Amino acid sequence: MNIIIKITPYFEVEKKYIINWFFSTLKIKNVDIKVHNSNKYEILINNKKIFLPDSFFINAKNNWLKEESVPRKTFKINLPNSFIKKFNINYLFSIHDTNETKFELNQESINIPIDLFGNAFFFITRYHEFVFKDKVDEHKRHLSKNSFINHNFQEPIIDQYLNFLKEILNIFLFKKISYVSSKFQISCDVDTPYDRSEKKFFLIKKKIFKKNFFLNLDKNLKSLTNYLFSKLKIYNYDIFNTYEWIMKQNEKKNHKVTFFFISKNKDKFDSFYSLEEDRIKKILKLIDYRGHNIGLHGSYMSYNDEKKLSEEKKILETSLEKLKIKTPIEENRFHFLRWSNSSSINALEKSGFNFDSSIYYADQPGYRSGTSKNFNLFDLNKSKISNVIEKPLTMMDVSLFDKNYLNLKSTKDVNQYIDMFFKILKSNNCDFNLLWHNSTLLSKEEKDFYKKILLKLDD
Repeated sequence: MNIIIKITPYFEVEKKYIINWFFSTLKIKNVDIKVHNSNKYEILINNKKIFLPDSFFINAKNNWLKEESVPRKTFKINLPNSFIKKFNINYLFSIHDTNETKFELNQESINIPIDLFGNAFFFITRYHEFVFKDKVDEHKRHLSKNSFINHNFQEPIIDQYLNFLKEILNIFLFKKISYVSSKFQISCDVDTPYDRSEKKFFLIKKKIFKKNFFLNLDKNLKSLTNYLFSKLKIYNYDIFNTYEWIMKQNEKKNHKVTFFFISKNKDKFDSFYSLEEDRIKKILKLIDYRGHNIGLHGSYMSYNDEKKLSEEKKILETSLEKLKIKTPIEENRFHFLRWSNSSSINALEKSGFNFDSSIYYADQPGYRSGTSKNFNLFDLNKSKISNVIEKPLTMMDVSLFDKNYLNLKSTKDVNQYIDMFFKILKSNNCDFNLLWHNSTLLSKEEKDFYKKILLKLDD
């Protein structure tokens, strides 16, 4: 059975992109998109109709990619009681305000006064970031607190739309859309692979002769022990050597972890290690032996430079080949989560990547693109759908603990935040993509937080 969707005759590429994403994510095939002369979308199923406004594209038509086309805030739209009872959904967010009286539901048709497709396109392409390129931090990154649009990015606005549209479609479909199970990805960016003080004895001496040496006795003795044993190429005493622990925890849950390695460290914001070091080779071999995945952590300056990114991918591939590791390098995440809407897409495509996992606001967990679901990147500059699939990141350890971000201090605060985050995630059937660095598992508390998150995925 075919579903026919009628769209207005402009921005056809953009509309087909977002509509196809909705229906493919819901695992609905045989969707026929046609053009008609109207200011509304029409979805036709078994001679029944669903109407949605075409608000975003109409308003942006004469000011495409200009400031005038960017809405200033999102509105929380309460649903009428008839919809709440029918779908068990209380509200939706929208970049355009509307009235609950405009929702209509009968046996022949449904009217939804929210532009689900236009709203989704706006967020999934981060249209506002493309327009306001200069609203960035010192690393040229967009942050949620600097976003031009006033919206809580911890609300998965597009995943809410997916759930709502599924329930709406099921009214008229003979074969109902089943529940789409959530997916989880666990990853580790290898920025600080080991305690670098082991390389230079003067750093160890500095620790020993500090006045507060005995205040941090346990930590300092571990550094000294690690220094001595590392000279014998025994690395078990390194406090940053948490790779096996990470893998063991995830193997209990049948999760594969992706470890992202920097292959060329040039900039001051990059790391200090080389893939040719003996201990790095051992880590790579261990990851491969246990059946986990390896990706490229594109260096600080590679996010908008296809030549740099291609070179770094080749270096990593060559290093793995020498170690007889056959893992293909298909996925990238840019260091510092740097991103440029056009340049990064171009660099990923030209470098031959199939996946990326860089899109995330560093200052807080959440949904920078409005969704937790995978999507093909879209180049607004070229009006072009990319073959690179984005796996949007949803939580990073640094966002939780860094003094410039959430700065959560107490165990109680961290646990409450994790509980709150997963309550929203579970209620919206979201996917989950975690980044936790090997260097943020030094204490029992940090390891307990990590284990708590893995347990939440089983709830």
